[in-house]
Amino acid sequence: MLQIRYDSLGKAFDIITKGDEVGMTQDQFCSLMETVYHAKSMFKRWKTDPVILSEILWYLMETNGRVKRSDFADLGEVMELEIIIVPKTELLNRGPACSRWSPIIYKTTFCVFFRRLVKSVYFRYVFDSIIVANVIVLAYRTHESTDDFIGDTEVEIVFISIYVFEILCKILTYGPKRFLSSGSASGL
Repeated sequence: MLQIRYDSLGKAFDIITKGDEVGMTQDQFCSLMETVYHAKSMFKRWKTDPVILSEILWYLMETNGRVKRSDFADLGEVMELEIIIVPKTELLNRGPACSRWSPIIYKTTFCVFFRRLVKSVYFRYVFDSIIVANVIVLAYRTHESTDDFIGDTEVEIVFISIYVFEILCKILTYGPKRFLSSGSASGL
């Protein structure tokens, strides 16, 4: 039975390529796929334009600009693939990576509350106030210009730790790509 299938595919390949052993061209392949797409309802499950579908299948099967006889024999298996076409805008708006890595944790009440808190204006006010406090401390240290200011490095470590905490909170809330690409570090 399997041999009959391969023999039939070989005959179809010869008819389509008109006996050209180099392989099937893209035009021949796309013409075949468009014809098959309209004839068979099984391809309707992909819910996409037959031209786009033909191009996708072409790039899955072609080698050096041609589909070889041996690759054409695998066409049935390739057509069984579930092809999902996702618009680029949907890929960009998928949310933070942590929502895909662990969606169960991401949707918990605590995480939802945490994200709302980070997105709130109060979160920004608190960290803006911390920046002002840091500026005051730096100005005082510069004004006093003494090297024996108590806890000099400890104070800086505290402020840096707070800034790192703020950045991590924003990365967890917005995702690293959105955080870095939209000026999130300075104003989300």
